[in-house]
This record gives sequence, C-alpha cells and structure tokens, in this order.
Amino acid sequence: MRSDQVVISWPAATGNATLSVFSFLGERLFQTTVPAATNEYVWDLTLGGGARRVVNGAYIVVVEVDGHRYRRRLFVSRPVP
Repeated sequence: MRSDQVVISWPAATGNATLSVFSFLGERLFQTTVPAATNEYVWDLTLGGGARRVVNGAYIVVVEVDGHRYRRRLFVSRPVP
C-alpha cells in the first residue's frame, strides 16, 4: 500500500462485520463495525480517530462476519516526507 487509504473487502454476508487491524506483535490498533449491507470498508490508515497515521510496516487485517474469520496481510510503504 503506497497511498493514503486502503479498501478492505470480504465476501457478501448477512450480518454486521467486525474489522480489526493488528500489528505483527498482536496489538490491536484499530477496530470498527461495518453494517451488514456493506462488504467493504475504506480505511484511511489512521489511528485514534484520525489523530495519527500508521507507520510504514506490516499489519494483519481480520474481518469476522457470519461465523467466518478472514485474515490478510497489509504492507504500508509510503514515501518519507
């Protein structure tokens, strides 16, 4: 990922989805609930309500919906200003 946002998507489901982003050390950095009618979320790569941006590095994205758990790796590599 080299931009200011990422689109995270998963198979269509009937229930609300819980989306979490973890560091590779297992620390939960971000969590949100996505309504059932939607099967994607646009994350602006910020933490703390937009107070700070995630640093370049590797992350784990977990989506839990309808009894399924989807895991993906996310690599953030933006140019240093």
